[in-house]
Amino acid sequence: MALQQVVNHQAEFWDLFRFSWDREGDGLDQTLAKVIEHCAVCFEASGASLFLKAAGAESFDLVARSGCDGRIPKNACVKKGEGIAGACVEFGRPLIIADPKDHPALFGRSVKKRDDVGSAMVIPLMAGHDCLGVMNLSRSSNTITFSQKDLERAESVVRHISLAVENARLFAEAKAATQNARKLQTRLHEIVHRLGVAIIVVDRSEKITEANREAIKLLGHESGGTEFAGLLASVLKSIHAAVLGEDLRTRYHDERSGRSWSISCTPLTSGGATAAIEEVTEHERAEREMSRLNRLAEIGQMTATVAHEIRNPLTSIVAASRVIQDSPEQCLELGRMVEEEALKLNGLCDQFLEFARPVVVRKQKLILAALAKKLVAQHRSEFEAAKVGLGLQIETSISNLEGDPLQMEQVLRNLLLNALQACEPGGQVTIRVGAMGFSVKDDGVGMS
Repeated sequence: MALQQVVNHQAEFWDLFRFSWDREGDGLDQTLAKVIEHCAVCFEASGASLFLKAAGAESFDLVARSGCDGRIPKNACVKKGEGIAGACVEFGRPLIIADPKDHPALFGRSVKKRDDVGSAMVIPLMAGHDCLGVMNLSRSSNTITFSQKDLERAESVVRHISLAVENARLFAEAKAATQNARKLQTRLHEIVHRLGVAIIVVDRSEKITEANREAIKLLGHESGGTEFAGLLASVLKSIHAAVLGEDLRTRYHDERSGRSWSISCTPLTSGGATAAIEEVTEHERAEREMSRLNRLAEIGQMTATVAHEIRNPLTSIVAASRVIQDSPEQCLELGRMVEEEALKLNGLCDQFLEFARPVVVRKQKLILAALAKKLVAQHRSEFEAAKVGLGLQIETSISNLEGDPLQMEQVLRNLLLNALQACEPGGQVTIRVGAMGFSVKDDGVGMS
């Protein structure tokens, strides 16, 4: 080959390294095909081929071929450890081969010598410890075999090819990442634009740089009345605080229209701030309605409780009045009972009227034994009618306690009547009064 022709082909190698990898370029595969053709000419090779490893793959696929290697199938691949190229990949170093059977690196491998090949160079494309691919150069059997000097030249060329391939892949990855980021940014912008919440972005000087559809509608109402004028004034005040570094969340309510907005402003690390404005009128109305319903439920529950408490004294009054009618001689004692129960009813009415006020405990000295005896006497007939036994146990070492007499009696009465309701005929309810208080025990259904 003429010296000038070799120089021209060597100069054309630089086409690979001048490749811009932009949209107007031929692309990596097309450029490598040209390089393989140059290599075949410069090294006076009868055949040349290049295999590259795809991202995440284990094998190396054919990407370029020239000369007699043009007969290699397009879907050909090289696997690590298989064949001459696979051995080169496994060892990570170049090989010059005349006869595969005589090469020490190929001992024990089932590699056959091609009749049309006199010698071959196989050079791996290395990037650090990673093998990117492998280049094959072959000469026909009737030509001079490759020399060590040829191998050194080929290694130099392959190093440049490896660098170009690695750069191209890094460029492609960066390009894909940039495109993906742009897609995500476009999607995020579309989502924000379609939100039912007004989003405003301002710079350091509090100048609006971005605003979504809801924000544009909101800003368009600026001159539409005091309702939006007041809202915007509150938004601007919050934005100013956020630009100064304060994370602010507040609400604005317009008294005339009854509408409310939630305002959330957050400072940006790059300067400026974002503001999210959402109308929460319906949400607040729903909360108020829920609060009203809960209050009504509480009043209903309280009313049922009061009715239950009122029924107990009334039962005692009715029972006493019947006894008075049948046995007038007991009217004095039973009249006192009627008076006590009536006073309890009056106290319950006072508590009902004071429902909205804090509970007041009116403490005084209590004789629990006397209270328990009175309740047993009042409800003895109910227990007899239900055929449930009612017992009272009073400890000898009992001391008087302090408490609200009315509330304490209500507690003991409720426990007593609940125990009666839990018992079947033949059951037993026992009140025990001790130094620290009282307890009610039954053998009916329910809790142990």
